[in-house]
Amino acid sequence: MRDLKTIVLGTDFSQSANAALTYAIGIAKKFDARLVIVVVYDAVHLMIEMLPELGPVPEEFPSNFPTREKLQKALDGLAAQAAAEGVQTETQIKDGRAYVSLIQVARDMKAGMLIMGTRGLKGVDHFLIGSTAEQVVRMSPCPVLTVRVPVNGRSPKEIPDIKHILVPVDFSMFSQEAVECVVPTAKRFNAEVYLVHAIEQYVYVSSLHGFTTRSAADENERKRASDQMTKLIQMFHDNGIQATSRICEGLPDAEIMKAAQESHADLIVMGTHGRTGLQHTLVGSVAEKVVRRSSCPVMTVKSPTFSFAAP
Repeated sequence: MRDLKTIVLGTDFSQSANAALTYAIGIAKKFDARLVIVVVYDAVHLMIEMLPELGPVPEEFPSNFPTREKLQKALDGLAAQAAAEGVQTETQIKDGRAYVSLIQVARDMKAGMLIMGTRGLKGVDHFLIGSTAEQVVRMSPCPVLTVRVPVNGRSPKEIPDIKHILVPVDFSMFSQEAVECVVPTAKRFNAEVYLVHAIEQYVYVSSLHGFTTRSAADENERKRASDQMTKLIQMFHDNGIQATSRICEGLPDAEIMKAAQESHADLIVMGTHGRTGLQHTLVGSVAEKVVRRSSCPVMTVKSPTFSFAAP
């Protein structure tokens, strides 16, 4: 991430993908990185077929759109927007499952970041369509930036400026990876960093008193968290980055959403365990919940311990 030379942008020409383009251009300019814009051909066909069952077909998906010629023309239009901002750009059309193709391109190009839009679907819609963004977050070999519209209540058309970065930490190797990615990003954008650590409450059974809510935030726990936070704050200060911290109690995803609002976050950067299958079912992912709910872009950073193998 410190040497970000190539960014892969996955697009389906939706509003969220167009918003992701503005972030891709902005970050590419700050890092002087090349931008590779990718559309997965079969995924567009699948979306066209499924959209009528889920609601009206949006304007950006006209019925005669998914031909390679028109896809290439649309890609050329996106590339022209990036080129107008001085960003070196290339385009690719890939076949296959969207998340597999995007991850493979990122791996082949040795990308330092993968950017894409997400619709933030929930309930039945999320079950039917699934989420390419969540699959990419789970399996990408590089940090993933997801953008959902509206972004903080607006639909961005101009290149965004990132001034406030929220970094949730649990002091694991996963959040350490995220912290290391934040440093160059904060320095390039001259952004202030806000660290948040949520200590969960849980319920246990007492033979004398029945069910009791016990706070994990006893004095020892809070002191350990405070000591870790102090070290992180000092690390950011040593790198010339203004940083503050907060320790709170509650469900991590809820506290992260609250902190994002209070800090006016332009970007959330957090680690994710990157597990799949049974491990993912048992453990779940706070990062994926945040990606689904956040109104500001979320950059997820996966530990290299969990690598992707194409199915």
